[in-house]
Amino acid sequence: MFYTYNFKAQKWRASNDDVFFQLFTPISTRQKRAWCSVHQRWEACARSASGRLRFECGNPILSPFAAVNDWTLSKVEVVPDDALDTVKVRADLVFTYFCGGTKRCQYAYRTWRLCMKSGFIVPYESSEWLSGLDIKIPDSIASDIQNYLSEYAESLVGKKLSNSSPKSGMEALSDFVVCPACPQLADLRGFLGPQYSQIVDRKNSNPYQDVCDYIHVKPFKRMRRIFDKNPLALPVYGVLKRWGFCDVNVMTKFLEDKRLCEEYFGNVKYDFKTKRIVMRDESMFGALFYFRGEAANDIVTIVDRWLKESLSVQPEKNAMNNLIKAMKDGYNNFFDAAQMYYSRGAAVPDTLKKRIQKECFTREIHDALVEAFPRTYKSSALNEEIPYLEKDKILNATLKDERNAVYEFILPKDTNELYDLGSQMHNCVGHAYRRKALERQSIIVGVKENGFYSACLEINPRFNRIVQARGVCNANLTCGMKLIVAKWAKERGISY
Repeated sequence: MFYTYNFKAQKWRASNDDVFFQLFTPISTRQKRAWCSVHQRWEACARSASGRLRFECGNPILSPFAAVNDWTLSKVEVVPDDALDTVKVRADLVFTYFCGGTKRCQYAYRTWRLCMKSGFIVPYESSEWLSGLDIKIPDSIASDIQNYLSEYAESLVGKKLSNSSPKSGMEALSDFVVCPACPQLADLRGFLGPQYSQIVDRKNSNPYQDVCDYIHVKPFKRMRRIFDKNPLALPVYGVLKRWGFCDVNVMTKFLEDKRLCEEYFGNVKYDFKTKRIVMRDESMFGALFYFRGEAANDIVTIVDRWLKESLSVQPEKNAMNNLIKAMKDGYNNFFDAAQMYYSRGAAVPDTLKKRIQKECFTREIHDALVEAFPRTYKSSALNEEIPYLEKDKILNATLKDERNAVYEFILPKDTNELYDLGSQMHNCVGHAYRRKALERQSIIVGVKENGFYSACLEINPRFNRIVQARGVCNANLTCGMKLIVAKWAKERGISY
């Protein structure tokens, strides 16, 4: 079965006849204009009194739009194989661009083999340019594919099943193939590791309970409803119990926050040897952090240590609310503050310690910790000039983007300027990277956007590579800042 988009009916239509390729009208989202092939120019579009789309010249638009310099879904082919309980899906895409004023197109496709018998999904891409591209299969087509898979699942499990996954498109279909009775369990493959296939029986009508029994978690009544929308809530619930939380009403607020669970527990694993839920922090941030150590090695260790103090001075509900607030201030901000506190706890004033016991590691606590060590890190007596080589001077630069925004790349002259950079960026670069800057293990560059610090870069001089690029409060860089940093780095031969 072949599916193509019918522009007149504004919907995807199925047909037994193949179409080699579909015609498209290029549109520039930046100029908000479409390409008129008759006059060979960009023109504005508007609907006529009859509701038909037309160019400003009056010519009708006869084909669907395709964004310039982007991939557009052109056709979808669905081939069911009843003998193998398999559905093959092929998505054809077209990339529209202009070269010398002439419209050009490049074609590529991606295929998936969804095998219900084995539970395997075999993808294939005809071009490396499709790598990482999120191809959205229209809901109407995904529904037809789901009907085939549901029939195959009935012969496997023994009863007709619908797809309960909260996802859409190929993600939902793939999860259904992995575990028809409970597609959400597909998200726990990383958590369960190599034992996943032994724990989850695809022919079982209730594999959810099997997983609960295996990881020794006794779920409460609302847990299944929460799990259906946020599968990671199941192992997170086990961690919350380990931390000392008992009230399910208090824990529900955390478990229902999918973004929070994914941000902090994306690397959670189940250690089948020790029968415990553990963390494997494999992020660049975790590998490069200056205060790496047993004092605050991962989120489980940090919160476990904090709660032992916190639950002794405030009720469980307040502790949970403060914990959630601190976590929402940002992953890197949370770790920054925790590792500063647990590595130099003896130097923290008692009043700040009492605040931390109640408030956890919020952005305000992070900044208060930075200010708690001024004599250690900033003073005229301790101020040291940061040594730079002659070739490092080209790192100081001023660039402009298409909006005429001014970006200044600045090398801190001394450790006091480095400290000021960290204070304004709300990060720990002023003290955690002081020694590395003085010993030229790292080169720190501050980036001002229209006069205000907006980014902080760490360059490894040995490999001439940017190893960290963060915004205020260790946030990810904006798309505009990423482009400017990439341009600046390329002009100076720095890998990014």
